[in-house]
Amino acid sequence: MILTPTLCVTADAVQANLRAAALARQLLAGSGAPAVSVALLQGGRRGLAAMGERVRGTGIDVTRQDLWQIGSNAISMTAMLVARLVEADVIRWEDTVGQLMGDLALHQDLVDATFEMLLSDRCGLSRPAGPRLTRAFSAVRGAEGAERRCQKLLIRRGTALRHSDAGHVVVAAMLEAATDQSWEELITDWVFEPLALETAGFGPSGPAKTLCQPRGHGGPFPWSRRASVPDADEIAVMGPASGIHLSLADQLRYLSAHLRKPEAFLNSESWQKLHRDAAGQGHAMGWDMRNGSLLRHTGSHRFWFNLVLINPSEKSALVLALNTAPTARVRHSAQRAAASFLSQS
Repeated sequence: MILTPTLCVTADAVQANLRAAALARQLLAGSGAPAVSVALLQGGRRGLAAMGERVRGTGIDVTRQDLWQIGSNAISMTAMLVARLVEADVIRWEDTVGQLMGDLALHQDLVDATFEMLLSDRCGLSRPAGPRLTRAFSAVRGAEGAERRCQKLLIRRGTALRHSDAGHVVVAAMLEAATDQSWEELITDWVFEPLALETAGFGPSGPAKTLCQPRGHGGPFPWSRRASVPDADEIAVMGPASGIHLSLADQLRYLSAHLRKPEAFLNSESWQKLHRDAAGQGHAMGWDMRNGSLLRHTGSHRFWFNLVLINPSEKSALVLALNTAPTARVRHSAQRAAASFLSQS
């Protein structure tokens, strides 16, 4: 079954587009990014805007149909995938790494970690460090792929919140071991297709040799922050945590599902689990929680920035996407744009 939201196409929708454009102008001027895009949803009215250049200095404008890297906003999608597979009786929330991955060479402290613990960032995992280590990972399916996803993860066991992309890599390894399918196949079949996210994909948003899609800009050095990077993306193994791209409209469609909580897709108990602050530290499965119900998360890596929020009380949602590194100026500008949106919701 394909689940798509019903969006009103009225004069009010024109106002929503104008509001998105105003936020985009504010964000472009404040951030200094080559390009920005804004998508908003308020009471069924959708607004989209995109401004700036796909690559700085080329004069090629971004469009509202372009694809944007969403960084660690991918982790709520991986959590949603787990919830759907739990409802289908393929796995259980309480399944542990040891149960699903058997005698694979994992750190002993990770054996009793469950899906729920990993998705809630409660296992003390640190991100795999260094290019030599990350190159050792492989995204192949089955036991071999699951083992390679989890090799040499750094573990600092504790109960405090410790956000780490590595936990979601382990989750993907568990799913691959349980199903003998790759995470990419699973999330396409169980999340992207049912929600009609037709533009969702993996890796760079466009080929390196053309300018048909925006490119990420920046890097770890001051001299690199204005440069474009043709293949600006994480390595494939990090996909479950930060390797997804999609259009503005599809990202808004995804957020709309979290607002509407369709029971044809997930039952009410599953939606509550995904959105619950289980440990009382302002953190749900892929979401930071504000004021009790506001869901928000910033996805970024070295070359892109993506902020999303959902305000259930106002039935509103916002996407801010920029093709630049997450510098202090970028973060501050995005926070101001988000605050402006919330103040007018």
